[in-house]
Amino acid sequence: MARYLGGLITKDESLVIPANNFEDTSAPGVWTLEEAQALNKQGLWPTAGVSDPDKFVENIFSCNTYTGTGSDLTVTTGIDTLNDGGLIWLKRRDSNVSHGLFDTVRGTNQQLLSDTTGVNENGTPSNNRMKAFLNNGFQVGDGDFGGNNNEVIAWTFKKTPGFFDLVGYAGNDTAGRTVSHNLGVAPELMIIKNRDAATSWRVYVSALGEGKSLNLNDNSAVGNNVYYLNNTAPTSTLITLGQDDSTNGGYHQSFDYIAYLFASVPGISKIGTLDLAGDSAASVNLGFEPQFILMKDYESSSSWYIFDTLRGMNHDFRENLYPNLNNAADITTTDATIFPTATGFEITTSFGNNKYIYMAIAKAPMQTPTSRASVFEVAYQSGSSSGKPNFKTTTFPVDLSLRTDDLSGGAGTFVQDRLRGTKAGLRTHGTDSESFNNSAEEMDFTNGYNTDSGSGTNVIAHMWRRAPGYFDIVPYTGNGSDGRTINHSLGVVPDMIWFKIRESASAAINYARGWVVTSRHLPNATSTNDTTLYLNTNAAEVDEAIMYDVAPTSTVFSVSSDPHVNFLNTTYVAYLFANLTGISKIGTFSHTNGSSTDVDCGFSSGSRWVLVKRTDSTGSWYVWDSQRGIGSGNDPYILLDSSAAQETNQDYIDPLNSGFQIASGFTTGSYFFYAIAA
Repeated sequence: MARYLGGLITKDESLVIPANNFEDTSAPGVWTLEEAQALNKQGLWPTAGVSDPDKFVENIFSCNTYTGTGSDLTVTTGIDTLNDGGLIWLKRRDSNVSHGLFDTVRGTNQQLLSDTTGVNENGTPSNNRMKAFLNNGFQVGDGDFGGNNNEVIAWTFKKTPGFFDLVGYAGNDTAGRTVSHNLGVAPELMIIKNRDAATSWRVYVSALGEGKSLNLNDNSAVGNNVYYLNNTAPTSTLITLGQDDSTNGGYHQSFDYIAYLFASVPGISKIGTLDLAGDSAASVNLGFEPQFILMKDYESSSSWYIFDTLRGMNHDFRENLYPNLNNAADITTTDATIFPTATGFEITTSFGNNKYIYMAIAKAPMQTPTSRASVFEVAYQSGSSSGKPNFKTTTFPVDLSLRTDDLSGGAGTFVQDRLRGTKAGLRTHGTDSESFNNSAEEMDFTNGYNTDSGSGTNVIAHMWRRAPGYFDIVPYTGNGSDGRTINHSLGVVPDMIWFKIRESASAAINYARGWVVTSRHLPNATSTNDTTLYLNTNAAEVDEAIMYDVAPTSTVFSVSSDPHVNFLNTTYVAYLFANLTGISKIGTFSHTNGSSTDVDCGFSSGSRWVLVKRTDSTGSWYVWDSQRGIGSGNDPYILLDSSAAQETNQDYIDPLNSGFQIASGFTTGSYFFYAIAA
């Protein structure tokens, strides 16, 4: 079947256009080949359109961490607030400094503080707060949000129909007064602040009903007040105001206001309520995996929360920030209190058996990557054994790291990822649980990737970003049932999955603690028979139905009751990898010693990273990368199934523009590989 940007050309007219793919182009449709040819001959074949960029969360919302430099600093978010308008919400994570809200209605250096009732602070350029809104981010000066070594989190909301709008207006102290907006739908969440008087931030949530309100600047429960919004629901074009200084005053003097309006967008954002009363835990179905959650217990005196996966919202810990407090971030090290899933999030009653309102925003990116550098990087650091290894060399937030701490041997390769938590390390060559990693080795994934402390000599890190069609991570808990299905967010059928048990050894599962690797490309695998390799050993391919002989799909994968992947009440992690044209390739090749073998991956400039494993007999897991060298001579490699030092005196791989070449000296056999483009 040929595919056309704008629709489908197919022999099967029952097919429909894929969701989030072609329906927003200028020429969506489904044609038979004959119809397409006839239209083409008549000069009537439509020109392909450009998909609406606002359908992808990375173009309308961004979560970024950065470290101030003490001078003007440009923060790249990918969001155009200069031309499109929007809100930038900043908070220092390392100090008791108020949340600063800046928007394009009030202009640069105009600051409101969400944790106070204070008026708009009219800064001058010398205050060095928000110095500029940019077409790809923003610029701060050397104040609280740009001072030297200040650790800051930024949440950016772009003005976007259906998602977010912001409106400035002057109060007139008249009940029933209406103000126009451009959200295009009725707001489900509104936050309003008087810019000129010390009044509370009023929060309206449609799910709580009219006449109900919360205060963003304090922890009070929901209250009844018909005056704030005239006890009238907003519409797709208007908000209605009452006669109150916090939303529409002006009897004695003129007050200016700012209103932030939010709505749910299928697949991108959702505003709703959650009832934990009487439950030990709850699973919230959003229809997407979230990266950001704003949440408040609306029945009791409880703080607002802001969580995001960049700072930590996972199975290991969470970093708490509170819109109604100026506190520095505090870390809650606890087991699975709130964490994302492929379709929403899980929450336990450690938050209290009450009712909550929330706004959740989907993880990014939603678009399939088009460059290797946006989703994979290799970084090498040599130096003394003291000091902290720093790999903040990526242009993307790191979701997975394979880090070899000492290429001279002994340490092996550590696996750490954002969803399990920064202390949760695993070894590729061992059967350890993830608890071996201590606080001195805690990793920071917030901006690139580095260790909080610890040491390393000749350290190399291989780093992945999660992205549709490329790579995904799924932590889950086993239930012991054959054929159990687990949701994932890869968006395509995985070409390879790594499984690892995370628990400490026990009598029941002690024998099943290794890394399991499955792939539909393994030589003996079929759609009804899955086969297995073990990452921590050099064993050949074996016929074990780890996935219950059920092929994965673009949304789920299956597991058997084998303790390697699905023991009752036991925690696991699965890493899902996919072939992505021009960026990654998973497959097989055969090699004969004495002659070279070209492996065509469809690349144009060779390979950045190559993993090779023999399948028909024993053979280690070889890893080469172009950072240490893939050249015409000897090429350093490490073995994932061993803690031995890297080998530097062998020429087993040579460069090839379309992929890589296995040199003549490599052992004869059948091989499985995973390569990433240069």
